[in-house]
Amino acid sequence: MASSAEIKQFIKDAVSKDKVVVFSKSYCPYCTLAKDVFAKVKQPITVIELNERDDGSVIQENLAELTGFRTVS
Repeated sequence: MASSAEIKQFIKDAVSKDKVVVFSKSYCPYCTLAKDVFAKVKQPITVIELNERDDGSVIQENLAELTGFRTVS
């Protein structure tokens, strides 16, 4: 398992590489709505499906620390 510092660096790298990055869960209806909005306006996005990654919960915890928000349930 990656360290917290490595996860934070992964997040920072992801958001610095692309204009729009969505940290999502594939079953979340709100995440689906957000992704659909970008598709409708033809804005390319990078999607990181937290529930499809072994480190997804750790990424979510670190996102909460970095932003002050739990991005998805």
